[in-house]
Amino acid sequence: MEELSPGAKEPSFGAFRNLMKISVVTPSYNQAQFLEETVKSVLDQENADLEYVIIDGGSSDASQEIIIKHEDQLHYWVK
Repeated sequence: MEELSPGAKEPSFGAFRNLMKISVVTPSYNQAQFLEETVKSVLDQENADLEYVIIDGGSSDASQEIIIKHEDQLHYWVK
């Protein structure tokens, strides 16, 4: 790693914002009671080039309805 010259500052995260893609995968099976809050938490992240994937194992609760509600903000999801 390159050394900083005296008085130089470390680059902030913002300097790398356009260079980094963050991928988040949420596995879920019948987790509707937690899923809405989880999805919102991930999607509310600012300053991130975010790729969000949800893998649902064929839930029989309201999980898929929650995912469908947010699917326009997801990169991909599996029923």
